[in-house]
Formats: sequence, structure tokens, C-alpha cells
Amino acid sequence: MTEPQATGGDGSEAAPKGNPARRALLLDAALRVLDRKNIIDATVDDVVQEAGVARGTFYIYFKDKYDILMALSDRLNEQLFESSHLRLDRHTPPFERIRISLRAVLDAWTQHAGLYRSLTQMALGRADFLELNQRNRAVFLRQIRSDIERSIDRGHAKPINPAVTAKALAAMMDWLCLLWFGLGEEPYPNATGDLDAVADTLARLWYRVVYASDPAQPEAEALAGL
Repeated sequence: MTEPQATGGDGSEAAPKGNPARRALLLDAALRVLDRKNIIDATVDDVVQEAGVARGTFYIYFKDKYDILMALSDRLNEQLFESSHLRLDRHTPPFERIRISLRAVLDAWTQHAGLYRSLTQMALGRADFLELNQRNRAVFLRQIRSDIERSIDRGHAKPINPAVTAKALAAMMDWLCLLWFGLGEEPYPNATGDLDAVADTLARLWYRVVYASDPAQPEAEALAGL
């Protein structure tokens, strides 16, 4: 599966204008701003001051603060998909592959909780952001479903509806991360400083759903440091 392409708000492939380096500078600045501020409170002035450019420069590349938020969503989605799926060695044991993938999701939310919170907020109130959310999530859902179907076809997993299972597992991570990093509800005290243990627990849960068993004992013990 190839890396997802950035798209415009209407779902068409984006055609970035101007200097790519200057556009990236603005995106980096907006990311820092939106990691600190909610999209409602953030302004174009915040972004241009963070980037150290004139206000007019912003409008060469983006229509408004919501446009740059959409562009950031696409960029982070591509980066997360690469780290959680594309870089994985398919020869890695399934449990470890799942754990690495889920840890990448936790890391992304740890680093950019403010941005993801703003994206969720906008998806609840604007149709274009809802479409963006669904389009970006679909990339992961297709990959998860494909992995489940492959495991079933090879006899490694018991028959189960791949579409329902993929959506349920993805929703588990979506809501856990939103409640935890977006709303401050840790699974247990100091869980944020214990991400490896949380990723291990989530991977075991995911593995049990798909394979209807626990991971092989040697693999599980190695990961637990036993």
C-alpha cells in the first residue's frame, strides 16, 4: 500500500503554491501554535509571528487558519501511517508489529494532543472537517482490514467480520487517545510516563481480538523483559 497523498479540503489532490520550503516553514509554525492553542483561539497572526514572516506570506499558501489546519492534518496523517504501517518489517512477529504500530499512535497523540483535539472539535461542527477526518481514518481502516483478512486467509486468525473488527479496533484507539491526551483522562495515574506498558496492554487486547489467543509465550516474555 502506498503512502497516502495530501489532498485539498474537497478531497481533490492538493497543488501547493509558492516556495515549498516557505510553505513547510508555515506548517511547522502552525503545528507549534496549535499544539499550544485551540484552533478557535489561534490566529493567523500567531502563525506568522511564530514563523517570522509577513502576514501576506501566509495567504500565498493558505486561505485561513482552518485551511492550514487541514494541511497539517494531511501531513501528520501521512507521517503516522508511515511510522505505524509502512516502516514495519512484515517478517516481524504479529504481536510485536501490533505493539509498534499502537505505540506510534500513542507517540503522535503525546506530541500533538492539542492539534488532534482541534481536529476532533472541527469535525463535530463542520462538514468539510468531518469529511477530512473520515478520509484520513479510511487509510488506516483499509490497512487494518487488509491485515485481518490476510491473517484469516492464511489460517492464523479465526473467521471474523474484518470490516467490523477493523472499525471497532480503530475506534478503541481513537477514543482512548482523545479521552487520555485530549481531555486529560489517563487510564491510570502516571500512565503518560508508562507508554511502553500501555502499548503492550493494548497490543495484547488487539491480538486477542484478532487471533482469539495470547501471543506466543517466548515473544511475550521477551517484550516484557522476562
